[in-house]
Amino acid sequence: MNINIDNSTDTAKVSFDGDIDMIGIKELKDTLFELSSKSSKDIELDLSNATYLDSSGIGMLLTLNKMQKAKGR
Repeated sequence: MNINIDNSTDTAKVSFDGDIDMIGIKELKDTLFELSSKSSKDIELDLSNATYLDSSGIGMLLTLNKMQKAKGR
């Protein structure tokens, strides 16, 4: 999975390609949760190149959403 982060604006834009599943989620999850905890920016996810999303990916997205809401984002 390739993960790209564009921090050039007020919003951190994260794009990635490949499967978001139980096998490949660790790298993406670690990257997104670190970004959320260390940045005051909103996070925008581009899922257009994701080829598959399973329940672990959905769970990760929901957790990220809760983290951002707790920060007022």
